[in-house]
Amino acid sequence: MYNFIMILSPHIITGAALGANFQNIYLMPITAMALHFFLDKIPHYDYKIKPFSFIVSAKVFADISISTITILIIYLFFNPNINPAYTIAGIFFSALPDGFLLASFIFENKWLQKYRQFHNFFHWKNQKKS
Repeated sequence: MYNFIMILSPHIITGAALGANFQNIYLMPITAMALHFFLDKIPHYDYKIKPFSFIVSAKVFADISISTITILIIYLFFNPNINPAYTIAGIFFSALPDGFLLASFIFENKWLQKYRQFHNFFHWKNQKKS
């Protein structure tokens, strides 16, 4: 069995595809977040985000940059008629669960810790940390 590296890019790119093809702006946030948790069930490795540091920030920035460039290339070459507002909403809501997870590592807050437990419940188990 192959394990993939699950960084933000797959969530962002699939969120963009969902947003670009979704016609109901009210159901899209729920669907995008559900898609995030569905993707987290795929066997994969994550990069460490704790302890939070400059290196972690650089990895997250590079991750977001790669997916942004990928989405821009798709827009420019394949379908420039996609609604950008829906696409941006899809990106935002599909990445939001990991944003909350990152916040739970940075800030000690009981609600964020409960969210981390919730997120981990949906996350692929038996994961090796890289």
